[in-house]
Amino acid sequence: MLSVRSVAHSISRTQGSFSHFSTSLNLRDNRAFIFESTGTPSTVVRAVSYPSLSDPAPNTVNVKYLLSPINPSDINRIEGFHLYPRISSATTLGECSDVFVAGSEGLAEIMAVGSGVKGIKKGDRVVMLKEQLGTWRSQANVQVEDIIQIPEGASEVGAATITINPPTAYNMLSDFVDLKEGDWIIQNGANSAVGQAVIQIAATRGVKTINLVRSRSEGLNLGAIKKELYGLGATQVATYDDIAHRSFRETVREWTRGNVSTSSSLALSGSLTHGGWYAERTRVEREQLMHNLVGLMKDGKLKNPMHEILTIGEDEEDLGASRKLQAVLREMVK
Repeated sequence: MLSVRSVAHSISRTQGSFSHFSTSLNLRDNRAFIFESTGTPSTVVRAVSYPSLSDPAPNTVNVKYLLSPINPSDINRIEGFHLYPRISSATTLGECSDVFVAGSEGLAEIMAVGSGVKGIKKGDRVVMLKEQLGTWRSQANVQVEDIIQIPEGASEVGAATITINPPTAYNMLSDFVDLKEGDWIIQNGANSAVGQAVIQIAATRGVKTINLVRSRSEGLNLGAIKKELYGLGATQVATYDDIAHRSFRETVREWTRGNVSTSSSLALSGSLTHGGWYAERTRVEREQLMHNLVGLMKDGKLKNPMHEILTIGEDEEDLGASRKLQAVLREMVK
């Protein structure tokens, strides 16, 4: 996950199919990470500095990004393989209109408000509702309809990562199968950011989880991964090697006493689609979901995803900033 700060650019990489951790990066004001054509992220993405923003037009606001995650879907878009190809054009970067700023998620602070904007003021913290607004930058001008104010109580990391993985997990457990306390679900990729959210949200409802992970995950200790997932509330953790054995079917029966449903598991896995909750929810429903998720965070029932922060100093030139992020992207897609 990539995170952007205003004075510092914070890029945060959440644990997922590309990495176990989330990385955050800091850079100076008026810097963005752009690409002009799709391709290998570590090759095509580079940093540029750009002019200060003008005053916001009517019904728009100027924001500075505090934290902007690097998600697997961002990588997919840069590579040109994602199902949702919409990418923000960076027309205000002082280069040309044929470049794109990556990034979907981001926690931002309102810097200035245009005429006609109601309910949002300078200093408020917001997250992005629209996909691919180009959050891997320090500052931006955005339509007020494309942001939503974040309720108080969430940490910066929690707020920055609240619009993709937690809603996916929350709605997956709510909308597709009528899960009741004591029911079981099985999920793969359990140590991904969305997998971590599934474990925690399921635990708050008394729903039990069987969580599948790789036997070896990028050199990470399997014992440490299991310990982390059990600490989040996982009921059982197994590897893909485990399920290859015939005896595993009997193990599952013993764990669940026959209460795991294959059809339910398939329905849940099929619903795990990036961005699906955006298209199917009204703004009021999205706001309510944000309140629900922040409430879980405040109560300690939904923890920050495992993450790390990479800092780029204000005095670093664009070339140095480019090389730092490119090294992170290269590591993510190994």
